[in-house]
Amino acid sequence: MTILENDKVDFIGVDRASGAVVLTISDHLDWEEDPHHHEQVLREKVGAYQRFIESGDLLTAYPDAAHRDAVINLVTRARIGAEGRALVETVKGELKQVGIGFQRVILAQEPDA
Repeated sequence: MTILENDKVDFIGVDRASGAVVLTISDHLDWEEDPHHHEQVLREKVGAYQRFIESGDLLTAYPDAAHRDAVINLVTRARIGAEGRALVETVKGELKQVGIGFQRVILAQEPDA
């Protein structure tokens, strides 16, 4: 499953350190190739995850999520430019307002901004 499949949750698990339930988005796309399309795809996927959490479907699919904080974890493979990093910060702020955490794990080294 990938970021392109916005009708599916890529991975669900529990972070042993924090106890939070973590819903991971696997992002294999190149941010430099078409940043506007990438933004649209990311927003659609995050929106689907948010609906999955808020609707209660998360608890039905993963009962271990009960009484745990929810965190959406974006795992990126490709470099992400300033525009992409700004989008990530915007999404993080929007989710924080509704009580959902957001983090990003980088699998590729980024240049300093």
